[in-house]
Amino acid sequence: MAKLSVISPCYNERQSLRPLYEEIVSALDGAGIDWEWIVVDDHSSDGSFAAISELSRIDPRVRGIRLAGNSGSHIAMFCGLDYASGACAAVLTTDLEDPPGVLVELVKKWSEGFKVVWASRRERRGAGPVYNAMARAYYFVLRRVIDIRQMPKNGADFFLIDRAALDIVRAYRDRNISLFSLVGWLDFPHATVLFDKRQRRFGASKWSLARRVKLFIDTVTGFSHFPIRAMSIIGVLCAAVGFLFAVYIVIDHLMNQTQAGWTSTVVIVLFVGGLQMLMLGTLGEYFARVLDEVRPRPRYIIERMVPRFAGNIPDDAIMLTQRPQLSDADEVVREAGE
Repeated sequence: MAKLSVISPCYNERQSLRPLYEEIVSALDGAGIDWEWIVVDDHSSDGSFAAISELSRIDPRVRGIRLAGNSGSHIAMFCGLDYASGACAAVLTTDLEDPPGVLVELVKKWSEGFKVVWASRRERRGAGPVYNAMARAYYFVLRRVIDIRQMPKNGADFFLIDRAALDIVRAYRDRNISLFSLVGWLDFPHATVLFDKRQRRFGASKWSLARRVKLFIDTVTGFSHFPIRAMSIIGVLCAAVGFLFAVYIVIDHLMNQTQAGWTSTVVIVLFVGGLQMLMLGTLGEYFARVLDEVRPRPRYIIERMVPRFAGNIPDDAIMLTQRPQLSDADEVVREAGE
């Protein structure tokens, strides 16, 4: 059977790595699937890379990459995909919430000819009402406003992608982008597998509100011009309302000899001023992302690999060579002190 590359971004998930490895071995070996597991350590501080190194010594199918700085889970995913050697690749988190057994179902769907197979939870359980409302709003905007209709209604927690589609995805080198949105936006032939998400066993989620907000902004600015076009429409509407209000003031003054009140004037000024600041902020988000793209900076910096991967490093990435290679014991001590 064709080889499957499993890509896992990892940030302070040392406790989850061994149990996850055992589940991957049980699921994929049991199904007779040839596989490799590429774990990208997003500069953890709990000794995660030492655990990855230990697993790599036990099983050469486990390969580890440690980034030189915390770059975010989506950049870590892109990094892993850059080094995937399989005929297909799946992205799977290391928090044990997504069962590796679902990978077997994704591979079966892929073997039927689908280029992308989404893994979507049947229902959202265990999260609070605020989180669920934000998730529903995000996927509504994704499907209805940005028009990425391939994305499942409840979203996708992980996915499998064919090598041909993967090579196209890797050609996109944006620095502020949602990998899931990119895969959906390219609109490959797709299928969806439903599964039941599990409770986290170790630690707490690193997916903070700030990261969610950034993902939302990256998705909207990366795949849609709707905010800029909406600004033009709002500007026209405000101008029309202002013109009508001016006509009303003139007529009222001529007929009733009254002056516009101070309160209404202040309210209008504050409203229009706030609207202008919001529009400037929206433009600023687009300009900031343009600046990120034109700066000649690496997309990510690799600090260590286990074992050393074959193949070329992408043009917009750097492999550090000047740092001495540390032992696993030293690595644990150093990460604990960061």
